[in-house]
Amino acid sequence: MAPGETLNGLLAHGAPDSVAIAIPDGPELTYRRLREVVEQTADRLAELGLRRGDTIAFVLPNSVETVVLFLAAASVGTAAPLNPSYKEEEFRFYLDDTGARALVVRKGMSEPARRALPDGVSLIEADIAPDGGVHLSATGRRAGSASASVPDPNDVALVLHTSGTTSRPKQVPLRHRTSTSRRSTSPRPMGSRHRTSLSA
Repeated sequence: MAPGETLNGLLAHGAPDSVAIAIPDGPELTYRRLREVVEQTADRLAELGLRRGDTIAFVLPNSVETVVLFLAAASVGTAAPLNPSYKEEEFRFYLDDTGARALVVRKGMSEPARRALPDGVSLIEADIAPDGGVHLSATGRRAGSASASVPDPNDVALVLHTSGTTSRPKQVPLRHRTSTSRRSTSPRPMGSRHRTSLSA
C-alpha cells in the first residue's frame, strides 16, 4: 500500500508537533495528538461492534469531534456525515438510505435525529474533552473487537448524497483511494491558523 492511499496514511504524514486543528476558544491539536485521538476513537467504535462495511452516521457541530469522528468512522467502516439542520423526516431518509448501523450525536443534542433513529440502529453519544479527546457511550450495541482494523485503499471511506431537484438524493460513495488521489502527501495549514487542512 503506497503512503497516503488511505485517509489514515495521509494523516500519518503530518509533522508530530505541527498544529493540525485549532478551534477558536476550543482545543488545539497537534498531528501527534490528532492521530492518538482518532486511533482511540476508532478503537472505541470497534469495541461497540462496528466494523468494515458498516455505515456510521454522525450529526455533530463543526468542531474538533467532527474531524475526529470522520477519520475514525472512515477507518472502522464508512463515514456518513449528516447536516445538523436537517428535519426529522430528512434524517429518517438518510439514515434509511445509507443503511446506517449507528448514529453518533453530541450528548444532549440533535433531538430530530434521535427521533428519526430506525429500529436496530445504535445511538452513540459523543462528549468532547478539554484536551480534544472524544468519549463515546452507546446503548443497544453488541460487543466487538478490541481495536480497529487497517482500511484498504479500495474500502469506501465516505458516503455523500447528491442534491438533485427532480428526484430523491442519490448516494455518492468515495473510496479511500479516491478521497486521497488529488491530495498532497504533506499536510499543511490552509488559511489562518484557525482553519487547517489535512491536505493541500
